[in-house]
Amino acid sequence: TANVGEIDQQLCLEAGMNAVLIKPLRRKSFLETVNQWINRASPGEDSRKDEPRADSPSIPIDYDRALEEFLGDRIFLDTILTGFVATAEEQLKKINRSLIESDLEAIRKEAHAIKGGAANLVAMPLSEAASHAEILAREKNTEELTKAVEKMTVEFDRFRRYLEGRKIP
Repeated sequence: TANVGEIDQQLCLEAGMNAVLIKPLRRKSFLETVNQWINRASPGEDSRKDEPRADSPSIPIDYDRALEEFLGDRIFLDTILTGFVATAEEQLKKINRSLIESDLEAIRKEAHAIKGGAANLVAMPLSEAASHAEILAREKNTEELTKAVEKMTVEFDRFRRYLEGRKIP
């Protein structure tokens, strides 16, 4: 689920779910949860608590953690990153066109996609900026939305420059 609040998790469990996995899905927590159920063990504490986070605004992506998520396959990760950059560039163009056209739903959808893709790649500053734009578009807050889209664009540019500095196409 993308709903990460404790109440949402509790509602899922009360509805009969055996466990709740939260997006972005992390290999470590996924495998731990699957192992619990394969071994018929009861669910334990949230395994994400001790995972390091790339919260520093100066680091646009936690490349080492992303590499870990991709099982150390640098070529595959770099291919995914290159594809994400190309896709996100097109999504940002669509978002900017949608700003002019006042198409808030298109902005929300594209920001949501960027948010998820960036989170899966552990590019948290970009993911958080996209999340903010998504929320503002959903709330129809056009006054702040333009600034949020600008912030998302800045974060994307930092992300792209960081990858270029690492010699990732």
